[in-house]
Amino acid sequence: MPIKLIVRPDVPVWTPQQFISETPRFSIALDGIVAGGSWYDPGTRHANFNHHDCFSRLAVRATCEQVYVAIVQGFFSAFNNGRSVELNIYANDCDEDVCFSVYLLRNRKAVGRESNGRLRRLVETEGKIDATGGTYRLTTTATIWSELAWIFEPYRHFRMSGEIFAKDPDAFGAIIDEVGERIAENVHGRGKTLDINSGMLRYRRIGGGEGWSMIVEDGEYGRRGAIDDGIEAFVTVQQRPDGRFAYTIGRISEWIPFDIHGLLNHLNRVEHLDNCVDRWGGSDTIGGSPRLSGSSLDPARVEAAINRFIRLNGRDGTSTPFPQT
Repeated sequence: MPIKLIVRPDVPVWTPQQFISETPRFSIALDGIVAGGSWYDPGTRHANFNHHDCFSRLAVRATCEQVYVAIVQGFFSAFNNGRSVELNIYANDCDEDVCFSVYLLRNRKAVGRESNGRLRRLVETEGKIDATGGTYRLTTTATIWSELAWIFEPYRHFRMSGEIFAKDPDAFGAIIDEVGERIAENVHGRGKTLDINSGMLRYRRIGGGEGWSMIVEDGEYGRRGAIDDGIEAFVTVQQRPDGRFAYTIGRISEWIPFDIHGLLNHLNRVEHLDNCVDRWGGSDTIGGSPRLSGSSLDPARVEAAINRFIRLNGRDGTSTPFPQT
């Protein structure tokens, strides 16, 4: 039975119980479609690979790295119905981490071989970049950056164009397929490179406060441009075609004082989303606005809400961790 990919951009998040009850045996969830940390249920043959809902994101492998190690260490022995491999892959995004994870699962025989050091190098570097929310301080002039920039060019264009907000599962699947083809080209020595130029690093600072900046990413790697300029805590803004807003709230590591968990809780209260499934959420170093609906708050209101929280709680915050479900 072939490996099957099911893209569900209409799902903000499932609980583990919902995932098990709503999907067949031999199903896995990738990168945040199921809440909580990674797990495996041998009774139902379900598994979750995730690094979004974790207390220390930098201490947990990115999803693609988790998948890589799992395959090397015998993952497909569990996802076998006795006759052949059986695997249903569920994802609600088509970002770099998902694309790489799907490629690895579809090309399991290439994983772990010493002759594929090129693939390992890509996974390990992308894992660091993803774990840090795109802020990893590897120089953008490094060859590996230009290789990854070409590999992920389809996704970056899809995201910057706003097409991602249409939540079309076929379009998401097409991006995953196209990026997978580019990974294969690179692994087999036929890949191209795309230099990250100044235009791709372009961003605008439109607000902020003590120790943080609110930015608009004009280039595909605008967030990285901000980091290169010394910004270590940030909120990115993108207006959606429906007039609502998509925000990412981040910091380069937990060592930078900017209480992400507290801010996400606070913004849920401001927007009256405390009891909603589709709400502000994320990890200790990066999170964002509701995945499906986006935010009704314009940048001025988000800026004011964040600065009020910081005035009352300090940059480190005193709030409890963000709920896991």
